Amino acid sequence: MPERYEKLKQLIEQYHQNKKTSKRSDISEEAIRVWLNEMLFIFGWDVRSTSQIIQEKRIKDTQKNKLEEISSTHIKPDYTLVNGNIVKSYLDAKNISVDLFTNREAAFQIRSYGWSAGVPCAFLSNFEQFAIYDCKEPPKKDMPANVGVIQLRVENKRKRKV
Repeated sequence: MPERYEKLKQLIEQYHQNKKTSKRSDISEEAIRVWLNEMLFIFGWDVRSTSQIIQEKRIKDTQKNKLEEISSTHIKPDYTLVNGNIVKSYLDAKNISVDLFTNREAAFQIRSYGWSAGVPCAFLSNFEQFAIYDCKEPPKKDMPANVGVIQLRVENKRKRKV
């Protein structure tokens, strides 16, 4: 655990250093995915292995029908976390400009993916904000983003010399 903690801490520091030298408008969803790929690796997920993570795979069949039941038009999650052929969860990346803690549409999207697959939770991140959504109940479009969720903020805490 200490090794993962240190690697995550370094990744967060690198992210904040990079953010200082970049314009906010230059931090696209694709750039966020680079940081998320590194985070996934730290926690033991190999983004290059399709037996662990499938990127941008369209949802089909029974799961797609369930999405239609709740009027969700979303069918292509950014990351499908799998164990072989079994879907374990989803992670969707959003642009840094999206406030994940208040954005109902983003919350509905990730809840829809998780619920339609019958997984207990699904994840949403723009690297600065990380949300873990409960996916046991059918999602509703008007459900607030802060209901049935654990919200975490990635901050760069530096030790100050006293």
